[in-house]
Amino acid sequence: MIAQKRWKLHVQHKEVSDKLAETLNISPIIAQLLLNRNITTLNQAIDFLDESPKETQFQIEKLASLYSLIKACIDKNKPIFVYGDYDVDGMTSTAMMVKCLTSLGAIVRYKLPHRFKDGYGLNKGIVNLIKEEGCSLFITLDCGITNVDEIALIKQETDVNVIIIDHHQIPNPAPNADMTLNSKEPDTPLALQELCTAGLVYKLVSYIQTQDARIDIKYYLLLAAIGTVADVVSLQGENRRIVKAGLQLLYDVKNRGLLALLKEANWNKKACQYMM
Repeated sequence: MIAQKRWKLHVQHKEVSDKLAETLNISPIIAQLLLNRNITTLNQAIDFLDESPKETQFQIEKLASLYSLIKACIDKNKPIFVYGDYDVDGMTSTAMMVKCLTSLGAIVRYKLPHRFKDGYGLNKGIVNLIKEEGCSLFITLDCGITNVDEIALIKQETDVNVIIIDHHQIPNPAPNADMTLNSKEPDTPLALQELCTAGLVYKLVSYIQTQDARIDIKYYLLLAAIGTVADVVSLQGENRRIVKAGLQLLYDVKNRGLLALLKEANWNKKACQYMM
């Protein structure tokens, strides 16, 4: 037990906070809270307060290339294998990817590894699964970026295309995948460098929506928000926008899996509105 509590107060910058409040038409208290979070310029404040996820502002050329590769595999009418991770980020990412691919008319196979039986990431047994399913595309979610040897074996033993979507640090040398989408890539804008895999998949699906009207983006936004919160990434920049917009959708959940989870958690809509 702490005998004495010591409050550490932020330095007040009344002139700066008043000017920020007037310019942005916000409360001086909100303006001071922004300063407390080291948000000191007008552009930083506008970006922080922006509530709408920037749907098409993330690596457009790469997203277009990913979609082209996915579409080419769908046109072959061969299965696409999605390999996720056992944590919430991995599961929500897998749910989003499977839903998206199915909506596009793909034949989809997926696997969520068992934490204790399979361990984290890929193992060499995945090659047999790919061969058995006759897949033309193999997508890893929230794993794969560190599996240099396993990816090399897949490329050696099969003719499958490999896409890695992951947010973990990229090793040197990187895996020999056909395409990689990773928020830790050097050209990633600062505001997007903390995207978890659910956020990355959401960005890909958002782009695909611009090309195919069969995608209902609201379904994916809520899952992206859950994955982002559960992965305990920084709630700034695009992460904050995804979570803020996504959690609003909790009031109108239609996904049966999420409804079951909310019931199990004794979720209370009124209490949630108060806390948010």
